[in-house]
Amino acid sequence: MNLKLHFVEKVIVIACLLMAVVAIGGYSFAYFTAGVRVESDGGAKVNANTADLIKVEYDSGISKLSLLDAYPGISSSKNFTVKVTPTSYQTTATYNIKLVINNNTFKVCADDNNTYSETNKCIKNAQELVVTLIDNEGNSHTKDITTSLANDEILLFTDTKKPTSATLYNYSLKVEFKNTNADQNHNVNKILDAELKVEF
Repeated sequence: MNLKLHFVEKVIVIACLLMAVVAIGGYSFAYFTAGVRVESDGGAKVNANTADLIKVEYDSGISKLSLLDAYPGISSSKNFTVKVTPTSYQTTATYNIKLVINNNTFKVCADDNNTYSETNKCIKNAQELVVTLIDNEGNSHTKDITTSLANDEILLFTDTKKPTSATLYNYSLKVEFKNTNADQNHNVNKILDAELKVEF
């Protein structure tokens, strides 16, 4: 009787372990594919190998954008392309274009009575640090990132493409310390370090 009970206990333990492995494996796969949306012609979702389907290329080979020792009017720009290559069963790609903040020491003017000189004062909550994305159709998408913190991911645009053959889509990204024509000493010599991210 004890031998039978011992065998049953082993079977239960092994079954529990197998269910745990399947559950963990299934969760990991779901997490991996959560950022990918590829559709067939009929709209049915299919599994996609994004390495084969989509590629991102940058003008200088890197995704970084930075402003160092900033002053009003300074900017940093980058051109990049997203290459979408359809297959016989993967024809639509949807992707997010984001800016990831690594470091940002800019701040807003908290009080429009904060006078740095006798004749000029800063503008309360002015959008002094902005990012602009120009998509491949020439549309402009602008976000204020003055108060963005390290590790923030700013969604700039979600695009969907359905080419009939391998196609390059051109984009332009610019980060600018805007001149408000008011006192901006609170942001002079500040630093922004960020990078572009295309997420499928």
